[in-house]
Amino acid sequence: MIKFSLINIKDISKLFEITQLSETSTKEEDIRNEYCKHILELLKTSQVISDYSYEGTLDRISNEVFKIYSNDTNFKTSFTFDTYNKFNKITVKIEDYENKVPEDVLENFKLNMKELLLKDWESCTWLIDYQSEFFASNLYRQIHSVENSIRELIYDVMLKLFGKDWINIPELSKVYSEYKSRNTDFKRKVTHFKNVDDNLISLSTETLFKIMKTKIYFYPIDLNNEKIKRKIFIEDNSDKLSDFLKKQYQVKYDLWASYFKPLFPENIDTLINDFIKNRNHVAHNKLIDSEANRKIKENISQMEKFFQVALEKSFEIEMSEEYIETLEIIEEDKIAQIKHIRNTKELEAGITIKNKSEIIEIFQEIINEIYFEIRDSYYFDYDFEFSDLNVEITENEEICLFEILIDKAALSIKLIITATIYIDDSESGISSLILKLQQNDLCLHKSIIDCNNGEAIFNEEQSNYLPQRDFELDDSQKTDFIEAIFSFIQENK
Repeated sequence: MIKFSLINIKDISKLFEITQLSETSTKEEDIRNEYCKHILELLKTSQVISDYSYEGTLDRISNEVFKIYSNDTNFKTSFTFDTYNKFNKITVKIEDYENKVPEDVLENFKLNMKELLLKDWESCTWLIDYQSEFFASNLYRQIHSVENSIRELIYDVMLKLFGKDWINIPELSKVYSEYKSRNTDFKRKVTHFKNVDDNLISLSTETLFKIMKTKIYFYPIDLNNEKIKRKIFIEDNSDKLSDFLKKQYQVKYDLWASYFKPLFPENIDTLINDFIKNRNHVAHNKLIDSEANRKIKENISQMEKFFQVALEKSFEIEMSEEYIETLEIIEEDKIAQIKHIRNTKELEAGITIKNKSEIIEIFQEIINEIYFEIRDSYYFDYDFEFSDLNVEITENEEICLFEILIDKAALSIKLIITATIYIDDSESGISSLILKLQQNDLCLHKSIIDCNNGEAIFNEEQSNYLPQRDFELDDSQKTDFIEAIFSFIQENK
């Protein structure tokens, strides 16, 4: 069964014809049955259906039932009208009693019916859709299979790196807390698994990917250093002290960069992002049509294939003690000293000074936001094809971030979005991200996003650093750039 309702018709005369009999009296004629026939006639004219026949007002007043004919099959649809004190409503029900009607026929009928009715009514609410439920049940089974592959890969790699107690490492403290809170309910309900290590089963999909992207840190600076001890014991604000201590840590190794990412193709970040959104779309019972089903299945299929290959590669890797020891070697003392001086300036002057990688990360996040906002808006529209996002950004060089192909019956347009970044991570240095929307080598729109680094100066009299300026990000043109893309698409859609 498919069932949806629409609220408040915009023109009541389409349902009731009012005739003025005299200055003081009127006659109201119910024409709701004719309204239903008018809608079906429009569907017939546009060849959505072959024909229809009126079955009558059945079961209750204002429940108009019709038999629909299409492609040598037939099914029933009903229009149920209800009038309340403050609003009126129409409920459409589509029933295929023998389950013999092709799925594409029903989908084409319900979607065209919905579009026609929405021209006359204020809003539409979807209530029941067995087609969407069928898609979701099949998709969720496939999603579950991929999630198990993700868990297996994490288990294999983390076990080799940290041993059986890997989930207890400090960097995964939040993950461990989630595991503890979830597995209590899990074991309470499924008592036969009380003696099973279920730490991965009880974690959400988002958390599984957070594990893969965890960075392991170590503390290279002597806490007995006089200047650091003074900072620790003079600082009253515990949050500032915590931030200061965290900044003293240096990356020991990056799990994603060193272990997981080399197991996958370049576009895995985009696939993972889509998989999380698709998984939540299905799990939260959102509607799915055949096009959405195709897109989600395609993403699941790619994820399943890539994670199976990653599992095979991970089995071949033997993390020797010497290799782990090599990964623990950090940058030279000179780089550590520069980092320490910068952190001291930030703490004393109360400012932020970004390094090169942090600035690139900010620009990358802006690029990601632009890409996924636009791509998600047209994700289920088969007229649009998006290339994968190019995550490899090179300084001082214009690169193609992604392409949008708009392929309609009489029109084919390719849009190219490019970026150029200039990084100056010195104090008060200005770094820029230049974004361009291009078509056939013609620049349609350009936006510039700047950030100005923080700066501190040493005060000889006070023997400490004072603020000259704080780090500032001007991303006001990001919205303009997104709107420019949307505007061009709407003008050419």
